[in-house]
Amino acid sequence: MRKNILLLGGSGYIGRAVIDHFREYNFINLSLKRFNEKASNNLLFDLRRGLEGITFDAPIEMIINCTDLIACAHPKSDENCYSDTMRALVEYAKKNGIKKIIHFSSYADVRNLADERYTSAKLFADRIIEKSGLEYVTFSPTVIFGRGSLFDELMREVSKLPFMAKNALEKRFAPVYIDDVMRNLAYVLEHAEAWNRHYIIKGPERLNLREALNRYNSRIPRLVALPEKVSLAQLKLRFEPALYDVYTRYLCLGDIDLDNPGTTLVRAERFY
Repeated sequence: MRKNILLLGGSGYIGRAVIDHFREYNFINLSLKRFNEKASNNLLFDLRRGLEGITFDAPIEMIINCTDLIACAHPKSDENCYSDTMRALVEYAKKNGIKKIIHFSSYADVRNLADERYTSAKLFADRIIEKSGLEYVTFSPTVIFGRGSLFDELMREVSKLPFMAKNALEKRFAPVYIDDVMRNLAYVLEHAEAWNRHYIIKGPERLNLREALNRYNSRIPRLVALPEKVSLAQLKLRFEPALYDVYTRYLCLGDIDLDNPGTTLVRAERFY
């Protein structure tokens, strides 16, 4: 008999990969609205309404939460967005006898990320799961690439820019392939001893944006001497909010701590 898993965010990039890679499970898919500034509590409302509407004949084995990476595109609009939704999820699990949660959180280096409010809210929300008394795994992948990913779209859009600030192409990051993320998830699902830990999933290479564009065989924008704030303003005007968020959260942090391989369970194998 196939195990039931409640999947939050199954319509997103990671959620679709989970469904595609783990066909032996029966997924109950709950898709949530993307957070927006006009309705700062709509994600929390949508989560609670969605959870209340779920009915199931067999017990749910676990919850896999893939919503956290995109839930608060504008976290300054609601500092409690992450923590409130996480509390609601934990409450639902305990109420319905669900003993396990796998949570995909975004990677953030607290030493370099400028938005301290965002960072502290994310870390606090992650700790709600870790201190919940439930069995848990928290995954924090760096920027994820693969066909159909926001990173692939970002590479295409960057190559269309007429110019960029000189230093914008030199900051390094460690992109991780979506299949490598799924291999780490598979390891957790198969090994009970891997639970109750937080895992950072990093790619095998430290690349800058110039090197990544070369791997994509993409045009490199003309480099000009611009203050980084001016360059970011240009990107904000040209990019969709989700792409701008990927760039600012992952690619312009500076040389973050990527030499340390982290606690990845299954080593990532490749970049394009």
